[in-house]
Amino acid sequence: LVLAAWLSDYAGARGLYAVALASGLTDVDAITLSSLRLREIGRIGDREAVVAIGLAIVANLAFKAGLAFAVGGRRLGLQCLGGFGATMLAVAAALAVTG
Repeated sequence: LVLAAWLSDYAGARGLYAVALASGLTDVDAITLSSLRLREIGRIGDREAVVAIGLAIVANLAFKAGLAFAVGGRRLGLQCLGGFGATMLAVAAALAVTG
């Protein structure tokens, strides 16, 4: 929360988005809670919170897809892509609605 707030103050929404991409690689919960808290106290708007959470989800799915291919092989990786793709479409829809 501190890093997200500081980067949001220092670099604006881009700073928050950078934190979202980096933290989303391993965990989506922390950036989701941080973004929602910053929105609640008025430090960021609805759109910024949705974009930050969306970026974290996309980063997390990309990381998991890479792991599926690297550890499970091509077959497992391809099996995971359908579900990951559906989730990414839902994120894109959320971004379009808040746009």
